Amino acid sequence: MPNDHDDDDVEFDADADFDLYEILGDSNAGAYQRVEERTGPPLAYVAEKSRGAIEQIHAVYLQLGDGSSARGSAQAAFHYALVS
Repeated sequence: MPNDHDDDDVEFDADADFDLYEILGDSNAGAYQRVEERTGPPLAYVAEKSRGAIEQIHAVYLQLGDGSSARGSAQAAFHYALVS
């Protein structure tokens, strides 16, 4: 089948055809240009309270017997305390 154009003679230079910075702009989009300050209780306080809660749930779980119906609930509470 005949070809209307000859691609062998054409050189493509992406830099000469368009400017990526002009098209895409700044990739950070101002994300690192603004200072954000955390508000709320100190993280050390939050960590201390979370640790205490996890330790207490673990202690209750260990005191429950294998046949206890509350063992599944205590295990779920321990799991959710760890991942939250």
